[in-house]
Amino acid sequence: MFLRNAVSNDWELFELKRLKRLTRTYRDIPVLAAEVRDAIDQAKHYRKILMSDAVKSTLAKEGIEYFEPSLRIVIGRTPSIPHAEWRWLLANNRQVTIFTYDDLLKHTQQRYDYVREAFQDDSKDALPKKTSS
Repeated sequence: MFLRNAVSNDWELFELKRLKRLTRTYRDIPVLAAEVRDAIDQAKHYRKILMSDAVKSTLAKEGIEYFEPSLRIVIGRTPSIPHAEWRWLLANNRQVTIFTYDDLLKHTQQRYDYVREAFQDDSKDALPKKTSS
């Protein structure tokens, strides 16, 4: 998906993948699984296509102008490895931002809570209270 970020006023390329195992162990060291590396390569390939003059000019005719789209991959669940090792794996793939579906759920819940609290300051019944699952 190629989406406009309304805050930064730029475009981002999102690659959505099914729930996959994100890491595997190689010589007792957590590494990214092949499916994740493949998704990273696929997103980079899409960026290469988007950066071609032919595609840029075609999209410009539709009112879509961009310079260097950010690459985002949404894949899998948060792996069961130490947090420091997971952060290290993410930091070593700086060309692409990797999100898990757990990350999206957490960010969405935080934003919902923020908006709910803001409305409750104005009106106690503006948004329904969070229900337990």
